[in-house]
Amino acid sequence: MILSFTIFHIIVLILSPSLASAQEDVIIVRDGCNSTCGTVSIPFPFGMNKPHCYAHKWFEIECKFDNNTSSRAKDSPYIFSQAENTFLAMGCNNLAFLQSNGTTVGGCVSICDDDNNNSNNSNFTSDGCNGRYCCKTSLPSHLSEFNTTLRGLREQSSDRCGYALITNEYMSTDDEIEILNEMKNIEYAPAMLEWEILHYMLINSTFLLPLNCHDSNVTSLSNRATGQQCRCSSGFYSDYPYLTREIYGNPYLGGCTVPKQHFYRNNRWKKWVIVGISSSLGSIGFLIGLWFLYKAMKRRMIKKRREKFFKRNGGLLLQKRMSAGEVNVDRTILFTLKDLKKATENFNKNRVLGKGGQGTVYKGMLVDGKIVAVKKFKVEGKIEEFINEFVILSQINNRNVVRLLGCCLETEIPLLVYEFIPNGNLFEYLHDQNEDIPMTWDMRLRIASEVAGAIFYLHSVASQPIYHRDVKSTNILLDEKYRAKLADFGASRIISIEATHLTTMVQGTFGYLDPEYFYTSQFTEKSDVYSFGVVLAELLTE
Repeated sequence: MILSFTIFHIIVLILSPSLASAQEDVIIVRDGCNSTCGTVSIPFPFGMNKPHCYAHKWFEIECKFDNNTSSRAKDSPYIFSQAENTFLAMGCNNLAFLQSNGTTVGGCVSICDDDNNNSNNSNFTSDGCNGRYCCKTSLPSHLSEFNTTLRGLREQSSDRCGYALITNEYMSTDDEIEILNEMKNIEYAPAMLEWEILHYMLINSTFLLPLNCHDSNVTSLSNRATGQQCRCSSGFYSDYPYLTREIYGNPYLGGCTVPKQHFYRNNRWKKWVIVGISSSLGSIGFLIGLWFLYKAMKRRMIKKRREKFFKRNGGLLLQKRMSAGEVNVDRTILFTLKDLKKATENFNKNRVLGKGGQGTVYKGMLVDGKIVAVKKFKVEGKIEEFINEFVILSQINNRNVVRLLGCCLETEIPLLVYEFIPNGNLFEYLHDQNEDIPMTWDMRLRIASEVAGAIFYLHSVASQPIYHRDVKSTNILLDEKYRAKLADFGASRIISIEATHLTTMVQGTFGYLDPEYFYTSQFTEKSDVYSFGVVLAELLTE
């Protein structure tokens, strides 16, 4: 892929930030190849100039100090990271659509005050992007190319100066505010790409993968192995392709090494211990006393840390709802972090079942052999969504709604534990049908009936009516007998029996969103039914 210095700067410094500070005497490129473009390190499989310096043409870097370039990732080993990016738009009373290959795949809406119909007059402060003057939403999976379209929410109130882009989800609040205030003047915004070495790139290639590589499916819509990624062995510093610690060597060249500082620290520690032991028995006793003091302080710190996380993750709010009878305690379990780390192999990336706007779901096995799904919320600050989903699911007892088993609140990021649903979601099954188990009309009608029954249960049978607010085919899971299970209740709301609607900021998925709710901000049970109608159309036409 021919990329200018500007685009490469975005990819390398975000995808591989630590390689830019690697030690000079460590090999990160092939023999006879340049390792830098300006001040930016270029690790293999990326490379410049000579064909043997990069793994494939898609990894070729053209080092230019200009901004006149474009990057088209379709049919490449690159996709925009769903977990690390967001779609952001600015403007007054605008609809922002994210499109790919001629299809709308996402979007959001921004509103403004009636007396301030021009986003140029806005001054973004610490509030950031929250739907007023600008909006943002998560990306669909496997997005390789995109364009944007802006349309006025109402003809008489649309903002002619609107902007939309994809940018890094985890940039600082100050960076986001700077981008929003300087939207007209910025030349590019940071974005995160995921990548892999596709299988076809290795045909007739001089590059041989080292032993520390494994199958990957970064660019696959059907979860089949489409390429390879390489990582260092346990005990070495690397976590390709997302590098969060200093790396020494290059896993794609089999050159992972333990950093020299590691040995120096160990040697200093040994010398210190020898000097302490040889000084006197009194010194040994003093050290033992310090050790016990350290252990006691560590236990106290861990206890306070867990209490802090418990409160921050909504533990007090959860206890309040438990005491008020809103949560069915008998049907839920409080898991420990130790149990869930063991179940998911310390949240290993190979255990990932899927990623969404709220977080990442991992497959796990408890000590009793039971298979579960563990949802790890993506960022801090979504406590209301976490508590809301926990409270709602703890009250639901329906065979066509995914069952909540418990939660863990003693971690920095809250965790929810569900029953494991083995056959993925309805969207994947409709678009990547299994030839061994085809989607027959009987199956389609049965799934439609089961989803309708689940929605009827939420609206009319539950002790208090529940609006799901995000009914779509990706939120309908299929169990081992291909029975439907409605999932993802982070946006759901419990309403009083007397209420006829819920007034709230518009949220949901374009294509499934009720038009009346979109224009009035009033969500009714008919809004869920409209979304189900779109799912029914998918079942009948795909």
